[in-house]
Amino acid sequence: MSTEYMTEKAELPPPQRRGRKPGIWIERLRPLMADKDQWYIVAKGKYDNITRKASLLKKKNADGTDNVLKPEGEWEFATRVEDKDADEKIGLLYARFIGVQNT
Repeated sequence: MSTEYMTEKAELPPPQRRGRKPGIWIERLRPLMADKDQWYIVAKGKYDNITRKASLLKKKNADGTDNVLKPEGEWEFATRVEDKDADEKIGLLYARFIGVQNT
């Protein structure tokens, strides 16, 4: 398909959807809340992709809100290389729930 260029008046664009469906990390991380301060492996894949996921999960918007929807509370994320000797570096994404801040 070739690119089609146009000039069409429009309202503000709808919010951008990222990932397969909005809030997927809420579903993936919610079970970790039952075991506070415990690290879990939540994803495995190409190291570059895993580090990108970790970066997005840690990132905050300009207004201080999370870039990626997560369950309420404070979270910590880390990546590690699982296998350096493979043809392609494999990475693991770790996550842990620290708790909900009292306001």
